[in-house]
Amino acid sequence: MGACCGPKCSKTFVILYNILFWISGCAFVGVGVVLLYEKAYNFLYVLLSQAPEKYPKEIVDYVAYGAIGIGGIILFVGFFGCCGALQESKCMIGTYIFFLILICFMEAAIGLGTLYCWWTYPGTATVKMQLKSQWNAKYSYDPDFTMAFNHAQYSMKCCGVDSANDYKIYDQTGKQFNFSDTYPLTCCVLSTEYQDEEPWVKPIPEKQHECQDLLNINYRYDKGCFEKLMHWFWCYLIIIGATSGGLALLQIFGVLFSLCLIRNIGDEP
Repeated sequence: MGACCGPKCSKTFVILYNILFWISGCAFVGVGVVLLYEKAYNFLYVLLSQAPEKYPKEIVDYVAYGAIGIGGIILFVGFFGCCGALQESKCMIGTYIFFLILICFMEAAIGLGTLYCWWTYPGTATVKMQLKSQWNAKYSYDPDFTMAFNHAQYSMKCCGVDSANDYKIYDQTGKQFNFSDTYPLTCCVLSTEYQDEEPWVKPIPEKQHECQDLLNINYRYDKGCFEKLMHWFWCYLIIIGATSGGLALLQIFGVLFSLCLIRNIGDEP
């Protein structure tokens, strides 16, 4: 590190680092915008939340605003880094280092939060039991849950919690869904024709009669949604944790290069 801690070298590294820093800020803003406008994440949260009554379904929107806020802070802080390096201002570089350390702690906290979620999230059997209980009580009657589950069936190409047989078994118990078909239309292979509404809101099956045929699975999804939901959840959790940890490590390098620069300001002949 000492070989690259001269005035010119450290200034170059700080400027190059700031380019990566700004890119990470844009990425945070982008993630926030996607979370805000892609309602699929709200739907999936409704299905996987272990305390839907305690935590509002809008929590994903709060996370989105937080990501946009962090991205905005990163873009603003990057200004101090570039200006401080170009003007060789110890005050600006010092402010930059302070915010870098603060952001590093924030990103490390996000990474540790994902680890905490990994270790404390209930086991698969518990989550499935909770989802099945909600499905039994709410599907086709509770608008939020029904919309969320219909979206999952449409987007993940699945049917029921365990399998499409869930609807058949449920019907055999004497309970009634709030629809007349054996299977909800979001379990069917849908037509790709233009629709005025979202496909999971007003689904149009490619062949509705064949979809409702118990023995015909060519026009109906048969696999359950639970395994696909959990696969999606764990993949995103790993991505968030790894990305946060990597960015925190990147911030450490930024602090080191900035310390080299602030130490050498005024030493260059």
